[in-house]
Amino acid sequence: MVKHSLVLLGLMIATAAADPPKIKGTFAFDQLKPKASRCAPVTGALLTKLTKDYQCAAPDGSVASASGVAIVASCKARKGESELLLFSTAKDCATERDTQMANGG
Repeated sequence: MVKHSLVLLGLMIATAAADPPKIKGTFAFDQLKPKASRCAPVTGALLTKLTKDYQCAAPDGSVASASGVAIVASCKARKGESELLLFSTAKDCATERDTQMANGG
């Protein structure tokens, strides 16, 4: 029983300490403001901003995009109202943004 508990504890610690998603080189737009936001490459100033001012996490499996494309990460602003969705390609980003716009976003 103790051995199983230690294995379970090890898995829980490994899960809690999982590496943050790789966001450099992805493409992002603010899903809370899709009309005012454009898909942008996550490099330079945007990468710095996301690293400093946002909390990024990989989707947990229950998070699905409106268009069906895979989300690399969701980054929520630590202050204010902003949530950027990150995608592996510019095309996936544009597809999701266009779908949200068509759905009244």
